[in-house]
Amino acid sequence: RNHHNSKQGSDIQGQTRISLQSDKQKLFVLQGRAGLDLLDSIEKEIYELSSEHRLMPSPDQLEHSTAAKVLSAAGSVGENADTLRRADGLTIRRLGWSLQLRHVETLARDLPPNQWKEQREEFYQFAHNHILRADNLFAHFTYLPRLLGFAISMNEWEQAEQIAVKSYRAIDTLASEVGRGKTVRINGCDAKVLKDLWGYIKGTLTWLFIDAATRYHDPSKLFLGERSSKKKRLADLFLNQIVATLTDFEALLDLRFDVADFEKKAPLVASADLAKEAYKYILNSQSAEELVGKRDTKKEKQILKLLGNAELLDVEIFEQFINSTRKTRLGKVTRGQKKNDSYLPYLFPTRPLSPAEISELAPECVGLPPASGKAPAFSPAVTWAKYTQVLRGVWIKPTLLAAEQDTSDKKAKRRKKYLKIGTDSKDKVVVALTNLRTEDSDWAATACNKPNLSRKRYQKISKLVNDVLKLNPRPDYALFPELSIPLRWLNSIAARLSAAGISLIAGTEYRHSEGNKILSEAALVLADNRLGYPTFVKIWQPKLEPAVGEDKDLTVKFGKEWDLSKKSPKPIYIHNGVNFGVMVCSELQNSKARIRFQGAVDALMVLSWNRDLDTFASLIESAALDVHAYTILVNNRKYGDSRVRSPAKESFLRDIARLRGGDNDFVVAATLDIAALRAFQSRAKRWPEEGDKFKPVPEGFRLLDDRRKLPPR
Repeated sequence: RNHHNSKQGSDIQGQTRISLQSDKQKLFVLQGRAGLDLLDSIEKEIYELSSEHRLMPSPDQLEHSTAAKVLSAAGSVGENADTLRRADGLTIRRLGWSLQLRHVETLARDLPPNQWKEQREEFYQFAHNHILRADNLFAHFTYLPRLLGFAISMNEWEQAEQIAVKSYRAIDTLASEVGRGKTVRINGCDAKVLKDLWGYIKGTLTWLFIDAATRYHDPSKLFLGERSSKKKRLADLFLNQIVATLTDFEALLDLRFDVADFEKKAPLVASADLAKEAYKYILNSQSAEELVGKRDTKKEKQILKLLGNAELLDVEIFEQFINSTRKTRLGKVTRGQKKNDSYLPYLFPTRPLSPAEISELAPECVGLPPASGKAPAFSPAVTWAKYTQVLRGVWIKPTLLAAEQDTSDKKAKRRKKYLKIGTDSKDKVVVALTNLRTEDSDWAATACNKPNLSRKRYQKISKLVNDVLKLNPRPDYALFPELSIPLRWLNSIAARLSAAGISLIAGTEYRHSEGNKILSEAALVLADNRLGYPTFVKIWQPKLEPAVGEDKDLTVKFGKEWDLSKKSPKPIYIHNGVNFGVMVCSELQNSKARIRFQGAVDALMVLSWNRDLDTFASLIESAALDVHAYTILVNNRKYGDSRVRSPAKESFLRDIARLRGGDNDFVVAATLDIAALRAFQSRAKRWPEEGDKFKPVPEGFRLLDDRRKLPPR
């Protein structure tokens, strides 16, 4: 057989010979308009698949998605497939199946199982029709354990059994067709089938299935005995059958496993951060108490010491992070057990904390007070870099500009609190204003700690997030109204927007704590490059006090008390050179709090659930002029009047965007000219001129030095 030898130079390949088989080489000659049309259609299909990767899944669209169409196309990528398309058909079909799995795993994380049972049934049927077939099994072999694991994680043991049986049946079909001594092709090379080939394959798949059953099992079902007797019986039956299948190949594969081991090993796998659900997420579940309580303190201290002596780890910084974040990491654990959490999942993590998660657990990374109450030893950027280095095992140096920012942080000790995030500088920013309806019944549900996590609501928010992702030009910020996003869905929404480089500012539903305490917050997930590469920080800004009517209803109807936090001034976020403040609804009525932003911000963002439109219209209009900044209100669509207000000179230019009415949720983009506003405010005198874009600044207006732009205009 002819081979083509690739020569990359001795520096690269040394003594290695790289050979490309002739039947793997293809030459395509495309000519004229027809050739360009073919390339356009391939580009469109690839773009549709990659777009699907970026977007949030919709439960009702699983079987109609581009990924599903790609998989169900008979042996090719599309309807009018030809040789060129078939060249990459397998790769694109694998991508399609991985997208389908990713979507259902996201839905499993976000939705209660009873909200999308019908869609799961369709997904399983799709897998039986297009994946678990003799002709497709090896194309998707590596995904079979993941498919089985998904069924087990949903506690659907009947489906798990069907997946295993159908997989074995497909292998049996192949074994009967391709018997001993017949020729097969493995990775492009011809080979002959030996006696034990299909036994090895079946045994390997069985072992992968046992591994999946151990890793994907919901820890809470093991620790807390939450399985019904019927489910437990089905689970034991399934595991017994799988293990029985393995015993046929024990001698062949030299493996031993007993069902009794499963109950013992699954919790250990979770503790070692090897389960499907990461240890850092299990800590936020009811299983946290069980996991945290198991620790060999002496052994762990020895390991930590050895790592420190080998200079693989800065022990002092590691312990500083563990102590500083004990309250935020172990919120579900009783006080006595909090000091008994294991170091090992942080020393040897399979899915270490991301930079955004580190900043959320350790607010000192963005300049806020630590949860432990102890003053940090380093500036915010350096603290964040050191924590990220010690937990993720990468060398990180804060960018020079971030270090410079931190050295000038002494100015922030004055009456205002400045949080400096990101080192970029922007003259204009685009904000996406969402017009999202949240019902009173949703408010009542979150007030009694039973949030509405229905499929219908998820689809609504999912579509709105996808609309934000499709906006052109791409927005810098996406704003959602007060109490509009369930806490359980925030990470999925933030992940999709962050991947597109869009920062999120959203009003989340109530957070409940012990003693019938309740709290509403604004979540800010902001793009940040202080570590030297693009990432994000996550900040929670509490609403300091409830609105009067809100306080009354929460107390009288639900017996809730507001979780009052220490009344510190609202922080001013200096994000990639843009200064802004965030207020939640009724806080805008506090004129003292509002006027503290004067001269210090380019924009004031207000997340609202407000029916008193006339009062708030006046407040927004006056805030734009007395704070002298772009003022953004994003309100529940039920009442409307979301807007972006500018302190413009001409009255018809003051509302850059204004949304009211309509039967559907939608999003509108608006551009804020930061440079023009700063240049105008940088004049030495307030005197107006003929061509001014903005109204004169109010009396007593003092411009923050960092916002001064020269030459003024």
